[in-house]
Amino acid sequence: MEANIHAFFTISNSKCSLYLNGESKYIKEIKGLLPQVEVIPIGGITEGNAPDFLKAGSFALGIGSTLVNDKLIQDLNFAEIERRAKQLVNGGH
Repeated sequence: MEANIHAFFTISNSKCSLYLNGESKYIKEIKGLLPQVEVIPIGGITEGNAPDFLKAGSFALGIGSTLVNDKLIQDLNFAEIERRAKQLVNGGH
């Protein structure tokens, strides 16, 4: 695996969070080596690549700034947060 998979991970109850920097191609490799571990990728998840992570076998997705940021919270712009969440669920559509 390439160097853009950072050594940050947490394993708890057979679930593993990995910072994959938006690279879904590593999920199948990880699942091949550790099939009992449910992988939860974090970092670089967008509405454009979220479906790829799920198709690759991710248990869940850790989504941050793609969904919400400080300005949206400060402006109480919950409609935009909801719109972004719907886009993520619908694969960018």
